[in-house]
Amino acid sequence: MFDNRTVTVDVLMAAAAVPGLFPPVKVDGALLVDGGITGRAPVLEALEADATLGRAVVVMSYAPTERGAEPTSMRRALEESFELSMIQQIRRDTELAQLRHPRVNVQLLTPSAPLLLRPLDFDADAMARLLALGRSDALTCLEAWTRR
Repeated sequence: MFDNRTVTVDVLMAAAAVPGLFPPVKVDGALLVDGGITGRAPVLEALEADATLGRAVVVMSYAPTERGAEPTSMRRALEESFELSMIQQIRRDTELAQLRHPRVNVQLLTPSAPLLLRPLDFDADAMARLLALGRSDALTCLEAWTRR
């Protein structure tokens, strides 16, 4: 686990490492890859490690209204099933974190609009649109937090 005090360039590179596209990165003797490849948001583990936090933010990369394309192959059906499972695990873990740690403000942030981009699509125009959406959503979120 890393936080704002312990994150390094190697940790950030490991967080972007996708097997088959970007190689794993060795950090403190361990090869690391993007945790989203194999797991869900570790909010429960983070709060078990340090429940003195005032706020935990879980970021979901799917808008609440976003729906996947109709699967046209067995591979696409399996991909959609995997993504749906991950989404439900993240929602469940966020709710469990809220129940188990009532003193921590646990929030699930979702995009304000569907992203309409597959996880490994590297379309420059779409990524620019998503960066603008993310910036707008983040500013909206920060404004709401500062009003409290």
